[in-house]
Amino acid sequence: MKRNPRSSSGFDASWVEQYVHNILKQTLPKSDLHAGSKGYDVETTETRQHVTVKVYVSDPSEAKRLQVEAAATQIRLSLKDRDAEQRIQLLHPVIPSSCRAVYKDGVLQLQLRKQEKEELFYNINVQFV
Repeated sequence: MKRNPRSSSGFDASWVEQYVHNILKQTLPKSDLHAGSKGYDVETTETRQHVTVKVYVSDPSEAKRLQVEAAATQIRLSLKDRDAEQRIQLLHPVIPSSCRAVYKDGVLQLQLRKQEKEELFYNINVQFV
């Protein structure tokens, strides 16, 4: 056991963080969808009846190539001309067929009604304003 002089217990647990990071990196799906980066910036909020997901896509031409699919517990984004995808985990199950999607001013906003059971992915039509 390593001793850490700064820790009150004397145990150095810094290796645990690195170990967990490595395991998560190996098990979670890669999301190199957006020009080789880690994916789009995403913001998820909830109300009593809805889950709202904002996906920041600054390039309108790229947004038009974006395919959006919804499942009960996640959103899947993929570019039509690439083999990469990004999955967004939702904190509450939703009704995928209830999804409304609007792209405006660099933000793709998805609004889904909450539900209690899981369903399959549904293709979502995006309305460009």
